[in-house]
Amino acid sequence: MVKISHAILFDHEEELSKISFDYDNPIPICDKSIECIAIHLKVLKEHVLQHQFQSIEDEVKFFKIIKPKFSSKLISFKKLETCNPMGGKKMRRTYYDNEINKLNNYLSESLEFYNY
Repeated sequence: MVKISHAILFDHEEELSKISFDYDNPIPICDKSIECIAIHLKVLKEHVLQHQFQSIEDEVKFFKIIKPKFSSKLISFKKLETCNPMGGKKMRRTYYDNEINKLNNYLSESLEFYNY
């Protein structure tokens, strides 16, 4: 189960990298990234429903480490997508940079919780 989950995660990361190289504008990047994440989460969910975890440790590892890697990116991209500022390219870029900094600060402040 964990090996297949890691394979799905690897494919997911690879597709997100391709999306970021294919588009220059953050809005299409967010849209395509959300679509990609939704597809991979669906595949992951179907796999989990069809197969049982081999051990409790595998189940804990899946829900503690693997699934949050998908969910956190989905949350980040949805947040960026829903808060699309009006204005020029420079204004939007500044806004997105500030939002990314806020998310990074939140994650670093909540590190103990995530480690738990």
